[in-house]
Amino acid sequence: MDETASSVFFSRQDYVTLLGSQIHCRKTLGALCLVNKTWNAAFSPVLYSHVRLDEKHAEVFWIEKLYRLIQSPYLQFTRTLEFHFVPDMGNSSAASTDFNKFNMAVRLITERMPGLRRLM
Repeated sequence: MDETASSVFFSRQDYVTLLGSQIHCRKTLGALCLVNKTWNAAFSPVLYSHVRLDEKHAEVFWIEKLYRLIQSPYLQFTRTLEFHFVPDMGNSSAASTDFNKFNMAVRLITERMPGLRRLM
């Protein structure tokens, strides 16, 4: 089977990673991660270099979402972690439990980010 220049280029993880560093749209990076294993391995570090948690993550199961994020092997590539919401914890004992879970999740997330440079 003859290989075209483009098929060789896009099969090389190092070339695809270089290309990924020039893409700044997170939605595009996420879509590119779904193309194949080579692209996932190349684009995921770029996608995970900046993790932002904002109001859209603050729904009923936001703590569970944080715990799912903890499982990602790509957190090692995170350089910036941004929080753009303050969870409404209220004054009840359940709220206190949620606050403790939130703190634990943030601690676990940051422990899996050895290259973290900024926490905002």
